[in-house]
Amino acid sequence: MPYYIGGMEPSKWSVPSNDGWHQCDFVNERWIKRNNELLVVARLTVQGKNWDQVESLEKFENAEVVDHSNYQLNQIIIPHKALTELVNEVEHWLKSPRNFKVQLCDNDQQLLSIAVEDKHRLITSKRKPVFSLACSSGRTGFECHYIIDPTCLSILHEGLVSSLQLR
Repeated sequence: MPYYIGGMEPSKWSVPSNDGWHQCDFVNERWIKRNNELLVVARLTVQGKNWDQVESLEKFENAEVVDHSNYQLNQIIIPHKALTELVNEVEHWLKSPRNFKVQLCDNDQQLLSIAVEDKHRLITSKRKPVFSLACSSGRTGFECHYIIDPTCLSILHEGLVSSLQLR
């Protein structure tokens, strides 16, 4: 039976895109312990902007940037050790960029992975890789991909370290 761990306030960590059009936010709602494993129950929100699709049908040059997508999952359960692995991978990337993928949760109910890669169908480089998030929970699933840079990963790192109270 899981039990709530008090004293840990909700906290947030984010991954913005380098153009400011997309952002992935995780809010650590509460911590629980199950079978001696520390887990966070998080809310995941992914938001994106794009050119107005209707306006761009007529004349792309006149299209405005509008809210395009908004996905939210309210109970993603992530082991603390997976978040620590993500912190380590981001630290390594900030020192020496390389592709990585971290499986944040993988169980019968939920799958969640984060990858940073310089090879994707988007135009990228080693210092401007693609952030990829793949998620499925119950009967819902989605993927998102957008370009990031070292500043975006520094924001992720700072939020994670603060959120996990690692330092």
